[in-house]
Amino acid sequence: MGADSNAYSILWGCKETNKRGEEFKDLILRFNLHVANSGGEYTFSTMRVNSTIDIALANPSTPSGLLPRNWRVLSKESYSDHKYLAFELAEFEEEVKLTHKLKGVNWQKFTKGIWMLLSPPSMSRVPS
Repeated sequence: MGADSNAYSILWGCKETNKRGEEFKDLILRFNLHVANSGGEYTFSTMRVNSTIDIALANPSTPSGLLPRNWRVLSKESYSDHKYLAFELAEFEEEVKLTHKLKGVNWQKFTKGIWMLLSPPSMSRVPS
């Protein structure tokens, strides 16, 4: 799962941790997720700020061969303030391209789907 977290944490390569980063880190730890980011190369860059706010996460219940490996920031021009990220899954190399097509997104359905994927089986209530 990829996340444009808009949060800073040393857990995924930032030089410092802010309040939003603490909260996001707590969520990652609560659900025992694996952070694939490695190194400190910026994933987001503008004239005003450079940061590592884009995170690749994996569910540890996935077979170990499917955990992201060799996570990296690509130098190829993305024509965005977010850079292209790539990592390998199993024997195949996948290039992850960040897109920002948010118009028409059903956020309620998205939130419910994420909640169902990340919630432990004992948590049956899904937020509306």
